[in-house]
Amino acid sequence: MKKIILSALLLLCALSLNAQQYFNKVWDRCNVKDAFYETSPVKNENGDYKVYRVTNGERNGLEGTYRTDDFKNGVLCYFNSAGDTSDLQTFANGLPNGIEKTLHRTGEKFFVRNMKDGKLDGNAEYFFPNGQMSAKIIYSKGEIKDESYWNEDGSPMTNIKEANRRAEYPGKDKFSEFVARSLIYPTHLRNIGIQGRVVLSFSIQKDGSLTDIKVIKSAHPDLDKEAIRVVQKSKKWIPEMAFNQTVSVRYVFPVIFRLSEPRPGGYSNNINKGSAESRISNTRKY
Repeated sequence: MKKIILSALLLLCALSLNAQQYFNKVWDRCNVKDAFYETSPVKNENGDYKVYRVTNGERNGLEGTYRTDDFKNGVLCYFNSAGDTSDLQTFANGLPNGIEKTLHRTGEKFFVRNMKDGKLDGNAEYFFPNGQMSAKIIYSKGEIKDESYWNEDGSPMTNIKEANRRAEYPGKDKFSEFVARSLIYPTHLRNIGIQGRVVLSFSIQKDGSLTDIKVIKSAHPDLDKEAIRVVQKSKKWIPEMAFNQTVSVRYVFPVIFRLSEPRPGGYSNNINKGSAESRISNTRKY
């Protein structure tokens, strides 16, 4: 009996050591549905926790390390797809505080700005890859007090309304409508009633093309393949603008494969479409 109890305790300890930890934006522990961060259960050999950014309960592709003893205070470092440092944030009492730095994907300085109790405060400067400043914004407790923008050749930008713009799927249809219209439900899965939710992440490059399409939550290998096939067919987007710069951005997009209620004798042969959920989440941090 003692051996059984001891084995059960050892198993419980092993499970707890392997359990991921979830936190909201201010580093309070929470469940996965409300999480903004997911971390490894223990520190690595360098004394850091592995960190994953979470959107709607799913990892969104942003990863990094967090050097901290209590999660409320520490330094968070993000990495790009090549494994190089891309962002540095300092936290105090669960909120960003101090200088925040972000690099372009090619390694040049993108911005330097100051955070105070989770809000932008003071000067924020943004740079083109050639080193020319693209924007200078003065904040006070998160509110813009003054802003100036420049073009890559150093000339002042006249229409500052064009300085910031979300990436946009061109045409009258929404991207989700294009995906839903293009999906072909795998016949063998339809016939046995297999449904599911595939969560993809992808990058929209500066030229508007979609690249680096990944499955971050699988429903079934064949549903995953169909979701990827359709997203790969997307026409080029109108790229994102941030601080008068064309930037690449990463999105999370769930695709729902859903069948109507089966009729006597099975699913109708004319039901070969899935449906695409319309929510799409931008994962880039500016």
